[in-house]
Amino acid sequence: MSKMKSTALLAAAALGALVAAGAGGVALAQAPMVLVPQTTAPVPPKPVAAKPVAVAPAPVKTAVVVKPAAAPAKPVAAKPVVAKPIPAKPVAAKPVVAPKPVAPKPPPIQVEYPPMPPCPGNPDALGTARTIEIDTDEPVFVGMLYRKKLPLAPREVVLTFDDGPIPGNTDRTVAALDKECVKATFFIVGTMAKAYPDVLRRTAASGHNIGYHTNTHPLQMVKLPLPKAFDEIETGWRTVDEILFGQSSDKPALSFFRYPGLFNSTNINTFLTEKRMGAFAADATGNDWVKGYDGPKVLARALMEVEQQNGGILLLHDTKVSTSSITAELLRELKARGFKVVHMVPKRKLPVAMAPQMAAGTPVPLQQRAITPPPALSTLPQPMPGGVTPLPAALVKPQGAAQPQSAVQPAGMGAPGKGDALPASVSADVTGSVTLKGTSESAPQPAAREEGGWWKGVKGWFGY
Repeated sequence: MSKMKSTALLAAAALGALVAAGAGGVALAQAPMVLVPQTTAPVPPKPVAAKPVAVAPAPVKTAVVVKPAAAPAKPVAAKPVVAKPIPAKPVAAKPVVAPKPVAPKPPPIQVEYPPMPPCPGNPDALGTARTIEIDTDEPVFVGMLYRKKLPLAPREVVLTFDDGPIPGNTDRTVAALDKECVKATFFIVGTMAKAYPDVLRRTAASGHNIGYHTNTHPLQMVKLPLPKAFDEIETGWRTVDEILFGQSSDKPALSFFRYPGLFNSTNINTFLTEKRMGAFAADATGNDWVKGYDGPKVLARALMEVEQQNGGILLLHDTKVSTSSITAELLRELKARGFKVVHMVPKRKLPVAMAPQMAAGTPVPLQQRAITPPPALSTLPQPMPGGVTPLPAALVKPQGAAQPQSAVQPAGMGAPGKGDALPASVSADVTGSVTLKGTSESAPQPAAREEGGWWKGVKGWFGY
């Protein structure tokens, strides 16, 4: 390549000399011509395409035309926007329910109490302020459970006792009531009356009202088949009627009934109404069926609930030591607090009169009665000479069996001629204090009993 460039330079120099000679004449003739040998032919350079040079166009000046200012636009009144009404969906009008009229509370009953007859041996007795009659020809369901109360004035109390009779406790309760000339209603369990008929007779003979409390006190009676539930009620009233009146029928002689545990049902309520019996619940209780409630607790609870309700039906159990031991004190405390005791009795008169021998504790033997007794009374204890009623076989202590020191003597162990006398181990002090000799306070127990029979069905409820 370098040789080629040298040769080209020499040729260019020679060409320039020739041009100069042509211009000068002589110089060209005198100058010798030097020929340089050329070994290779010169390669012409490759043409290089020139890059176009972009030339920016000259700015063109445009004449600025100034438009005259536009005249101000005339104000255009805005067209009122008319909202198109949207048709409302038809809504069914709810029926207007008129509020139930609230019956005004009746004014408190005003009572003018007649002077009470003197109470023998107790001039400061509480007494029975008045007696009210209950018409059970119409449905009667009273007590807090039914949201209906007896027609009582403020601070009037109706005393009721359940689950008896039982020797000792029932006798002690009745003695405390009698000392204060107070009358109460006793709701009787048929099997208990069957075991201790003389206690029931003495209670009725003292002027206390008697009601029914089924035959075996089934707490779940409302869950029994209706025929069985009806039989429980009927057997109970037949048992009581046989003991008190010497006869019974498919219609109860008495008018008052209380459900076991106060559990009730519509069908059984209808049955009671058909039998012209009223159902009585409670407005206040002493909780004497609750484990651990001793006498002071029962007394405090009963007074508290009576105060809260300002009176009403008080429910207690004459089968409980805790109740029988405080009955006298309860009556004194009611008097101190200004309460009055009202005795409720049925308006319907008894179909038969209580036989004098019944009240005296000497019943007519079953085989001499005009009607066939119900099966529940087929083993009713018959009176022995002197008026002492023997115990049912299930309660008789086997010969030679040891007598526990803590047991209370059963019925029939008292003095001859007094029926179911107070047990020998109980000191009856109707002023309120009760002494169980050699025992702590607990429900009295028969000397001996078998686990079968009627006792098995009721022992749990009575706390044995």
